Amino acid sequence: MSLVGSDADEDVTVTGGPVGDIRPGGGDDSLSMQAWGDAFVPRSADGGPGSDSGRLETACLALRVENGGSATCDGASGPFGSFDEVIATSLNSGSTVRLVGSAAAERPGRQWRPSHDPGARAGPTRSASTMPTRRVSGGGGGDDIWASGGDVIVKGQAGRDHIELSGPEGRPGAAVARQVALGGRGADKLRGTDESAGDRLVGGRGRDSANGRGGKLDRCPAETTKNCERPK
Repeated sequence: MSLVGSDADEDVTVTGGPVGDIRPGGGDDSLSMQAWGDAFVPRSADGGPGSDSGRLETACLALRVENGGSATCDGASGPFGSFDEVIATSLNSGSTVRLVGSAAAERPGRQWRPSHDPGARAGPTRSASTMPTRRVSGGGGGDDIWASGGDVIVKGQAGRDHIELSGPEGRPGAAVARQVALGGRGADKLRGTDESAGDRLVGGRGRDSANGRGGKLDRCPAETTKNCERPK
């Protein structure tokens, strides 16, 4: 299916596929593509003028979403852009998700849920071989980034970024490899996880603040620190 919207505010939800060209048009629009157990992305999606959000829930083994560029699922790609908020999710238990923001200020985030139940918030303990991998690059603007997964690296890059790590969301006892937030240039606010393995919260250039939260081995090279057992 394909869709062309109007200048009004519109909420568009697509379940199943394949999905063609999605153009909500003007207004403050919301696009939610729920592929559930299928691995695909829209042939193209453009939020258009206004404050728009785009959410992709798929079962891709490798999902990459570049706002203002393209969305790619397991090698199949299509244009994707003009969204102020982007959430990229894969329900595949061994997936890798990469989200890249544009030069504008955005709210990019990503999350993972167990593949056997898209609405669940808990599941069995994971091994490192099936650990969800998440990579986020905020771009040049001031971004608000939330990221979950077992192996997470977030780069805020330029701008005043707010980065929050949540670990393997809804999965008590899940294996954790890395929880890393790199603020980059600008005055950034970084928040870690409650994981005992510890987080790495690096402010970078600018006056940054870092909060390790509930972990016990957090490393926080930043000007202002809280709950950081190894500040530098």
